[in-house]
Amino acid sequence: MQTLNISNMTMEDFSRCQEFPAAFSDCVVLLASGQEDAGKRATLAFSLACTAQALDRSTYVFMIGDGVHWAYEGHGDGVQVAGFPALNELIETFVELGGGDFRLLCLRQCL
Repeated sequence: MQTLNISNMTMEDFSRCQEFPAAFSDCVVLLASGQEDAGKRATLAFSLACTAQALDRSTYVFMIGDGVHWAYEGHGDGVQVAGFPALNELIETFVELGGGDFRLLCLRQCL
C-alpha cells in the first residue's frame, strides 16, 4: 500500500488533481480534523474517498481525535466548501459507492 499525504495540500492543490494514481490499490483516508476549519479537511477527505471508490479502490476512512466529530449524524449539516459538493452529499455518495463499512477508530486520551 502506498501513502498519499493530503494534510498539507491546499484546496487549490486538491482541485487540480486530475487522476487518482493507478499505482494505488487501496486508499486509506485519515480524518483527524473536526470543525475547527469549518469542515474543509473533512470535505477533502471524503472527496478523496469518493474518488477512490469510484475508481474501484478499496477505501477506508479512519476518523480519529477531533475527526470523530463527523461520525455523528447531523454534524455535517450546512458544511459546504466552495468548489465541492456539500459534506453530507459526499458522505452519502461514499456510502452509496460501497463505503458503508466505515472503519472508525476513536482515540481518547482520558476516559
